[in-house]
Amino acid sequence: MKLNQKQKSFLYTYLPSSLLLVFLFVGIYYLSVSVLNVETRYLSKWLPFANRLVIGFLGALLTSMALIITLTSNLYTPRLAKLFVHNPITILGMGFILVCNLTLILVNLFPETHLLYRGLLILGYVLTICAIGGIIPYLYFISLFIKPNYFLPLLQKQILDGLIYVKTVSNEEAVKNEVFYTFDVLANIAYTASKRDDKQLMFQVFDSIHEILSELMQNYDKESTQWRKSDAFFIQGISQEGRYHLEKEYTWPEAYILGRITKILSHLKPSHNEIIPFVCEKLLETIDEAIYHDRENIVEMHLMIFNTLFRTSLDNKDLERFQSMSYYYRISIELVEENPKMMSFATRSFIHYADVARKKNMPVALETVLFDIGRIILYFAYEDENVAINYINHYILKYFDKEYLKESSYSDVYYLAMVKTYWESKGKGFTQLAKTINSTLIANEEKHFNALKCLLLFDRTLHWEFNDRLLSFAYLSDNAREIAQKYYEKRQKAA
Repeated sequence: MKLNQKQKSFLYTYLPSSLLLVFLFVGIYYLSVSVLNVETRYLSKWLPFANRLVIGFLGALLTSMALIITLTSNLYTPRLAKLFVHNPITILGMGFILVCNLTLILVNLFPETHLLYRGLLILGYVLTICAIGGIIPYLYFISLFIKPNYFLPLLQKQILDGLIYVKTVSNEEAVKNEVFYTFDVLANIAYTASKRDDKQLMFQVFDSIHEILSELMQNYDKESTQWRKSDAFFIQGISQEGRYHLEKEYTWPEAYILGRITKILSHLKPSHNEIIPFVCEKLLETIDEAIYHDRENIVEMHLMIFNTLFRTSLDNKDLERFQSMSYYYRISIELVEENPKMMSFATRSFIHYADVARKKNMPVALETVLFDIGRIILYFAYEDENVAINYINHYILKYFDKEYLKESSYSDVYYLAMVKTYWESKGKGFTQLAKTINSTLIANEEKHFNALKCLLLFDRTLHWEFNDRLLSFAYLSDNAREIAQKYYEKRQKAA
């Protein structure tokens, strides 16, 4: 029979607590009130048993701690041993057992006729009963250190507290060293999780890393110390000139964290591809923070991470990862809309990796980027039609070798993407944008008509396979399909 929440609370919490209190008050009453006429020597008969009991508890705790510390440290990182030993609850628990032992020793030292003897007896009894009642909860607390969702927040808090201290109180080298050393421990746990194929742990680690990076990004304007100007930290392998640049720009803390993220992500196996969207979602949030604080160099570093993931997915011919990255790169381009320099870098990179996909004979990857370019154009049109036209004229046409694609073996894919964008523009009422797309990106009536025929034949909203995109690239929205269908039928009749 399953217990409901109230029954569990009574059975596991209220009943044991009530029994403990009963034994506690009965014993105190017997020792202090009702036994005034009882010979004192009868009151101390329980002391040898209490001594053995408390010493046994101490041995059990030390054994449990040694096993759990060893197991957890071997699974994740030796740093957890220090975290466990320095935890206030660990110190208080062990301190309580030691005080209990010392009190019982003290009771045995005092003669039975001494005025303090009865008080020490009561104190020893109270401590012993509390030790008996607290041993199971304390062992449960110790066992929590095996669970990452317990010790990861502790590591995260250590790092955040240290960061806040060096940023707002004092730039102490020892504290700064501890912060970045602990962050390395966090990163090493992610490496360990990837080797053990523990995706859930990787989600938790990257969530903690995101909180740390967010602290740096969100409170950049509130830093009151000169901690960025000295004792910089860099990931292994950064060149001397690269280090000089990061020190000069005061961006080495963010570069350190982003560098660690890049190292971990770029070495993930295809079986870990679900980690990529999770981390990219977090990176989009910090890109937004960087834009808000006008930190162009940090935005650029984020785009560089996306470029690295693009390249590794192409090198490994990992289409699943490439499609995920294309989606998040598309969103990042939409975020940097008001920064011409970053817009140029992002669009040029986006198109560059589409060209790499073409050279590697990966038509699906090329198709993904082409359709995403169309969606970027439409996104800007929703804000302002002129913004979308400007994006085509000043960014797409500048970096896009459309003439080559029109004549290459991938021309069908190219025209499908551009014709879809054209009819979606018309369906949304973006007349001027539609004219611009037709004159600059299509400009071939026959290819236009053939591509439209393919689009109209495709009547599935969902993709062929279940993937992150879910929706098909080629489907037309209702308005666009209706207008396109009328044009197609009219053209057919004319022919």
